[in-house]
Amino acid sequence: MLPFADMSAERENGYFTDGMAEEIINALTTIRALRVASRTSSFAFKATTEDIRQVGKKLDVATVLEGSVRKAGNKLRITAQLVNVADGYQLWSQRYDRDLEDVFAIQDEIATSIVKALRVILSDDEKRAIERVPTANVEAYDCYLRGRQYFHQFQKQSLEFARQMFTKAIDIDPTYALAYAGVADCCSVLYTNFDATEANLSNAETASRRALELDPGLAEAHRSEERRVGKECRSRWSP
Repeated sequence: MLPFADMSAERENGYFTDGMAEEIINALTTIRALRVASRTSSFAFKATTEDIRQVGKKLDVATVLEGSVRKAGNKLRITAQLVNVADGYQLWSQRYDRDLEDVFAIQDEIATSIVKALRVILSDDEKRAIERVPTANVEAYDCYLRGRQYFHQFQKQSLEFARQMFTKAIDIDPTYALAYAGVADCCSVLYTNFDATEANLSNAETASRRALELDPGLAEAHRSEERRVGKECRSRWSP
């Protein structure tokens, strides 16, 4: 899957388009029958003008999802198409004209449509994973996506900004497990690369455990906990 192109008039919604693409990648990754290219690999082709067949070959995938997002106030226009790498023809395409509050339903529909186009049969657990709505609050979701954009810059200041955005999302929706996982990730990376303080280690532990309490099946929460435990073990055994 490639990052969605930002077609908004201001071209200031890259955080939103990238975040949507990442959310769909995460949803598809939960399906055992699919082999999904990682975010790092896919986002290396952001804004590429290369032929989609060549991109697919480089990613070593049979199909590629691409699309665009136009966000204006509370309105969204999202286009998405699934392309067969072998011949460059579309297997599925759709346009969504919805309100911003429908963003979770759109992501669900895109993931479900891809599954149907590829004729994959989902287990009950996989269906629930795709249909999971991380938060009912669009404002909290917007803060979360801004946090993810800052997080992926992997700089000390950007990680601090990311933690602030995730914390703001939690203030808006205290049950937002993904935002707690985001805080845990920020604290873990800060501890490992920039600021090895006990506070960062402790905050990572508190946030990751809270994420798991809120959503025991959340993959991102488990990854945050694994990352946090790894940091803690290295801290205990460091000379």
